[in-house]
Amino acid sequence: MARNAEASNAPPVTLTNQEFLEAIAGDDWRRVPISWGENSWWVRQAGKNIAKPTVETSNYFTVSLFKPAGDGKFARKKELFERQFVFVIDDVGTKLLEAEVRAVMPPATYELETSPGNWQYGYRLSNGTDARALNALICAIVDDPDINPSLKDPGMKGVTRVARLPVGSNNKDSVKAKNGGAGWPHQMAVWAPEIAYSVEDLAFWLGVDLSEDALVKFKDIAGARRATAEELGADPILKLFDIKEMLLDATPNDNGFVSVICPWAAEHSDSRNEAGYRPGSGGFQCHHGHCESRNMNDLRAWVAENVTPAEQAQALAETFDAFPIDENALNAEIVRIDDYRQKAQERAEARITEALGAPPTARDELRISSWLTRDLPPRDFVSGDVLSTTSRLLLIGPTGIGKTLFSLAWAAAIAGGADFLGWQGRRAARVMYLDGEMSADLFKERSEIVAGLYGEGIALFGYNRDVLGPNEMAPLNSDLGRAWLWREIDIVKPDVIFFDNIMSLLAGAMGDEEAWGQVKDLTLQISARRIAQVWMHHTGHDASKGFGTKTREWQMESVIMLSKLDGAEEDTCAAQFRLEFTKARTRSPANYQQFAPRIVRSDPDAGFVAEEASAGVKGRASSELDFVRRSFINAYEELASAAVLSQGLDNVPARRRVSIDALRDILKSRGILDKNETGQLSATGRSHFRRVKNGLLDKGVFAEDEDLIWKIPQIPS
Repeated sequence: MARNAEASNAPPVTLTNQEFLEAIAGDDWRRVPISWGENSWWVRQAGKNIAKPTVETSNYFTVSLFKPAGDGKFARKKELFERQFVFVIDDVGTKLLEAEVRAVMPPATYELETSPGNWQYGYRLSNGTDARALNALICAIVDDPDINPSLKDPGMKGVTRVARLPVGSNNKDSVKAKNGGAGWPHQMAVWAPEIAYSVEDLAFWLGVDLSEDALVKFKDIAGARRATAEELGADPILKLFDIKEMLLDATPNDNGFVSVICPWAAEHSDSRNEAGYRPGSGGFQCHHGHCESRNMNDLRAWVAENVTPAEQAQALAETFDAFPIDENALNAEIVRIDDYRQKAQERAEARITEALGAPPTARDELRISSWLTRDLPPRDFVSGDVLSTTSRLLLIGPTGIGKTLFSLAWAAAIAGGADFLGWQGRRAARVMYLDGEMSADLFKERSEIVAGLYGEGIALFGYNRDVLGPNEMAPLNSDLGRAWLWREIDIVKPDVIFFDNIMSLLAGAMGDEEAWGQVKDLTLQISARRIAQVWMHHTGHDASKGFGTKTREWQMESVIMLSKLDGAEEDTCAAQFRLEFTKARTRSPANYQQFAPRIVRSDPDAGFVAEEASAGVKGRASSELDFVRRSFINAYEELASAAVLSQGLDNVPARRRVSIDALRDILKSRGILDKNETGQLSATGRSHFRRVKNGLLDKGVFAEDEDLIWKIPQIPS
């Protein structure tokens, strides 16, 4: 079944990615980790995602299956390795000599051309559970100078390595440059899924000894270990890798290299992050195509620019304490690192000087008198006086209160130029909504709700990770995430962006300053583009404030706090809460009512409705009673519209009497009154109903006779 001249001229084999995985991984194909999209590293299981890789995207699969992690979640890690189901040889025809590979290997299960003249050969495995044996097999190819003249490892080692899916394209810049700017679609030339080999079969062909004595030099999955104090002490740079938690395995290979995380792993075009560092004599190598040209000088430059002096001092101090070494060699290494640090500092200072340019001779344009005559564009408000295209607003609320439903409805109202909670819609706007945590199904359901309220044609663009490529909407506090956001802004040209939410859209710990500090400049740059921002955030254990650092609020123009209502059940309606501005820079005597506290609840017909709330009581009984009182009157009017007029006593005008029980049942069914576990009114619900009814009777708004109640016409004074 090997490829020959006749096969080379035959049309490519046509099969889907699912058919491919089903054939080589069997019944477990749904658990195969796959990725898709440019520079993809977000690997997900194939089961629910197999339709997402397309012929235009760069698509990969992992050659192994993995056990669930301790928390039951999927993770693609060496320590969770279960079995390798296919043995793949990469870069045949370019880095590896095709004739030599054919001479030492049996016919392949498949041969896939991944770029012109560059092939991946795959061999379906029947028993790939021994990581050491698999490592020995691939090393027999990579370390053979007849097969691999450059003796460079094309990145084929490891049970977590990836290979290309048959349906997809090679979108590397070098390939596009030779293909008119377009990606090169993969082409399957040989497909023989009936062919499978045991590890012992392949060892026979390659002449590999699989005895225990021979395999002892190859790393097992459980064999990865941190370095001992003696090993670390012998090399300061190795110690730095350990301090930075970038040392993967301290066991040297045959060439003396230990396994470390590549400092430039974030720039790799797939999920492989492993590189090699040789302690003692020095040496660095990363076999990923992006880093093949990097050497020890690049590593020293990285140390100078990215490792703090304190970390370097710690590494050097522990070096002297742990293991006496050649001080001359160590001093030479220190001089090299200092030299790179000095050059890096000089380059940084030169960039700053160039960016600043020549200093101004005066600053008269900044005098107050100049500000008074400065010509600035008027504020472009898109939702009352609450939100303009230069606003930065933080919306905070506890989990489950309805922030997303509320925010998506507000975003849709802005896109439709509609009023919302009394905030006037000024014009139809373009709105981006970045959802960081909902499933695609739920986001679609929410979209159907707001489309029914504000129309299907509104310019509301919903971003959801389930329908985007794996490297789209990367953490916004990363270089890739910021670049992606600016790209989308240039495409959509939004007036407003909703960020839902900080925890889901940023990487790192949300409790400290670091993660948010990395997007401070981003928020200012977005404002400079005159784009409004609404950032959603959770509360912590203290539901009266946002989780973590308070500094998020400092650069915001407005802060809205959502809080739960006492006694309100979560299942009575989709959302109900108290809304209060704790910061409002655009509030003034002329518009203060737009910033007044209010009780907000979802309504199936109107989206969200609001009632005024007492500013002095935060979501407590008084505001709840106001809510019940208004609901009481509305429910009466609804029942009275269908009631028959009856003559009043002593010739008073006719009244529309309604049943008190029926009125109470409406308030109970709509969740206005609190219920207990059995569905009956709770003590709080009965108390609220009684207090509201008696208050309206005392004020002469209603009259009551036994089990009937009616409204008394108010005579103008």
